[in-house]
Amino acid sequence: MMRILIRRYSVSLTARNQVSSLVLRPYQQECVDTCLKSLETTRRIAVSLATGGGKTVIFSHLIDQIPPNPKTGRSKTLILVHRKELADQAIASLRRVYPKYKIELDMANRKPSHAPDIDVVVASVPTLNRSTQRLESHDPGEYKAIVVDECHHGVAESYTKILKHFGCDSANCDIALLGFSATLSRYDELPLGLVFDEIVYDKNLVDLIREGYLSDFSWIQVSAGLELSQVSLGKDGDYKMDELANHVNKDEINSLVFQSYQHFVEKYQLKSSLFFCVNVAHLESLSLVFRSNGVNAQYVTGNTSKFERERLIAEFSNGELPVLMNCGVFTEGTDIPNIDSIFMVRPTQSKTLLTQMVGRGLRLHESKHRCYVIDFVDAHKVGVHSNPTLEGKMKTTGVSLFESDTGRGQQGGPDIEDIKYMEYDTLDGYQKIFEKFKEQQVVQTENIFGKFKTSQFPWIQLKRDVWGLNLGKEEFYQIKIYPTGAKTLSLVKTVRRGKIKYPESQQIAEKATLEELFAELEKQLENYPEKYQRYRQTLIRGAITPKQRDFIRGVTINLIDKNPKIDQAKFAGLLDKKLNAMSKFAASNLIFAYTVSRTNALKLFVKQQVLPSKALQKYVVSK
Repeated sequence: MMRILIRRYSVSLTARNQVSSLVLRPYQQECVDTCLKSLETTRRIAVSLATGGGKTVIFSHLIDQIPPNPKTGRSKTLILVHRKELADQAIASLRRVYPKYKIELDMANRKPSHAPDIDVVVASVPTLNRSTQRLESHDPGEYKAIVVDECHHGVAESYTKILKHFGCDSANCDIALLGFSATLSRYDELPLGLVFDEIVYDKNLVDLIREGYLSDFSWIQVSAGLELSQVSLGKDGDYKMDELANHVNKDEINSLVFQSYQHFVEKYQLKSSLFFCVNVAHLESLSLVFRSNGVNAQYVTGNTSKFERERLIAEFSNGELPVLMNCGVFTEGTDIPNIDSIFMVRPTQSKTLLTQMVGRGLRLHESKHRCYVIDFVDAHKVGVHSNPTLEGKMKTTGVSLFESDTGRGQQGGPDIEDIKYMEYDTLDGYQKIFEKFKEQQVVQTENIFGKFKTSQFPWIQLKRDVWGLNLGKEEFYQIKIYPTGAKTLSLVKTVRRGKIKYPESQQIAEKATLEELFAELEKQLENYPEKYQRYRQTLIRGAITPKQRDFIRGVTINLIDKNPKIDQAKFAGLLDKKLNAMSKFAASNLIFAYTVSRTNALKLFVKQQVLPSKALQKYVVSK
């Protein structure tokens, strides 16, 4: 037991650049292990990790453990970013983890030397796209891995152009492709599956909050009377910015936002409030209201100079600046842990964008015990004036908030002494808020899938709660997981009685944890050295055979043919792409699963590997 714990909580490297003594969190080590295991069979993988989960730390620890390029033996790593803040974070993290690493930057005026002893190149996607010569100066043979930070952008043409140069437009690429993002989805429905073949690890925001790695928060809905139903939606499915600004950037709304800020500052002693606004004109108008009333509010846009941006962020981080506003700047790559409140004055239809905005305030910091998210919502759409039954503590509506002698409308505002709001003090309340995005929140207390995935043995899922381990010769181990939490390990043998086969199951153990069952399995296999040796042989990689491919394709297409809503041509294209990248062993394992559980195994294969995301599922639906 002690040996296992040490392996999980530490990092062991054999490269010339030894890792620092930084210890990973358990889930971070689990993610590293899962990625390394997955890269044995899949070359293009993605990781979904909530904001604040430490994706930069994870890939910084991971890259030194990735084997060299199988064709050239070279070991450089390329990290692709689309913003300078992300580049700075990646370089800082790498230098903490690998003090002796040689790191270069390819961004704007900074050009890499391409020297053979360079370990990592952090490159700007816009820079490589602007200059074909700049991109072609990178020799693909020098690299063993490409890491795409914020990889939900990866399907954009600017990224696919770069990936094609390095040969990563094919599933059988020599360079390992790893994508990391807090929001592995795109609202424009472009399928990320065109770039990545499998999401191998997922750690969501709910998990990290409940495990104490992120700050808890209260969600406060303020009725601003916005008529967002009148705002058109763009091609990306979100509000058109010019129309949205016309509805939000009004004197009465800005006055409401300011007085709401005053109230919540007094009530919760807020010190560092980050505001998300619609556009630059909105920033200018709203910040002017704050400054005119004695509150130092500054703002950052995409055109703010580097010096000015860094100065404002430093003042905000140090507590000197109480209010910092932005539009589209701080949704990604922003690490300001002292943020104790998020004011969302930029309504959105995108769960991805909303999650990014909320995530800015969830990092732990000694100066706060939770983050307050103040959402100025469309009352007609989410029903602020109704009285729904929600879990968590809900404050009653119609509470008088402001009892100053300012009087009504002195600043051109509406009757705003009675500002209606509801407040949710628990994570359950937060989950209810997200129901408007029609996306179910799945909370797992145990990462069952990850544990089977990182096992030393090649388990495959047979049914929802059943996993199998093929021994050959019509024998296999089976683990069943019951709703009560009990888990059983059985040895299933197929015996013949005349011309008919019958499965016979012998239960070996019943335990509460998978780790205990895995230990029991190792004891069982010690008595069968020839079986144990078989697993060593399975590590030999080989491409899927034509017979395997034809069989899997045939039974899968036959399954999908029964669904009239599926575009058969689109699905077949994605299926062929997956099968072409499949190894001989993975195909054999899938065929084994099919012989045991038939369509159950095929449905799992389609859901987890062919159509692993909602975007891909929408992509194959007939219009």
